[in-house]
Amino acid sequence: MNEIALRCAVVAVAAWAIARVPEAQGAPSGRELFTKNCAQCHGKDGHGFTPMGKQLRIKDLTASKLGDAQIRTQIMDGTKDAKGTVRMAAFKDKISVEDVEQLVAFVKSLRH
Repeated sequence: MNEIALRCAVVAVAAWAIARVPEAQGAPSGRELFTKNCAQCHGKDGHGFTPMGKQLRIKDLTASKLGDAQIRTQIMDGTKDAKGTVRMAAFKDKISVEDVEQLVAFVKSLRH
């Protein structure tokens, strides 16, 4: 393995380890965050078959093809319909950046 490849491997392992530290220290998991903040509308399984989900015509997260950046933006900034009516509240002032990353990972794990 050349020196550049070795450095890349070390950085990748370090990034992975750092990403795991908050959860290991008692921070809520993506599932816990989702249950607390999202499941009322999206359902625990992400299908959106809840009274609120049906009323808002929530999209099925298990069929979502959104990338990390798009999911992150929707969590942070919320969503509005074409008329500007809020469909999903913004969470940027309610949860930490680390929590958002946990949610992004969890939402992606719901996909089929």
